[in-house]
Amino acid sequence: MKENGLIKHLELYLGAIDYGWSMPTSPSGVMVARFRNKPYQGAYSYVTLGMSNYQLPMSEQRTVLQEFVFFADDVFPSEPIASFLLTFSEYVLQKKQALLRGDVVGPSSPLIPGVHCNAVYAGLPVLYEDGFSRKRHPLQ
Repeated sequence: MKENGLIKHLELYLGAIDYGWSMPTSPSGVMVARFRNKPYQGAYSYVTLGMSNYQLPMSEQRTVLQEFVFFADDVFPSEPIASFLLTFSEYVLQKKQALLRGDVVGPSSPLIPGVHCNAVYAGLPVLYEDGFSRKRHPLQ
């Protein structure tokens, strides 16, 4: 999905982008967008933009295009979450291996200050509407 099609797809399911971040020194150009009140009132959804510009191998025969989705209550500061997603995206791209459902990456230092979560679990975005994680979208 090209980036413009990706943004249309995300805004269809999550509403307008509320805020965004990038790392000017990033070789990949991956960015993070924040969406307000998704998947529920009082939460923010954070989605990478640009990971899907890179085909990553799942196995020797299959590749995948993926973006990362993270959500947290709006009481948590957004900057550390966006920074984590930007850094984590670069890590996955440097590894040149797709993150597969069920993968656990970590433990590491806490992902968000004040929260004891220190690992990432890869799963389907089940808290979002059906169609959100579809491989292809008509807006492509």
